[in-house]
Amino acid sequence: MVSIFILVFAVIALVRFGISQWRAIWMSAANQPLSESLQLASGIDEASIGAGDFGTFPHWRRAKCRSARAMRQSFLTRVFP
Repeated sequence: MVSIFILVFAVIALVRFGISQWRAIWMSAANQPLSESLQLASGIDEASIGAGDFGTFPHWRRAKCRSARAMRQSFLTRVFP
């Protein structure tokens, strides 16, 4: 009976520790500033960034991925005709 109590207590403590560690990781990642290259590529100024700017990132990423995908495909067609 005591061993079951110790096991339950240890599992609960481990889950609580995992949750707090996960939250700490997310909070430290949220406090990181935008990189200079991301600011230049997306056209967003660090001083004026707001909640409305987060909608531009998915569009920017899709456009960059499309151009990279097109470059890869054109490269492959040039190498392997």
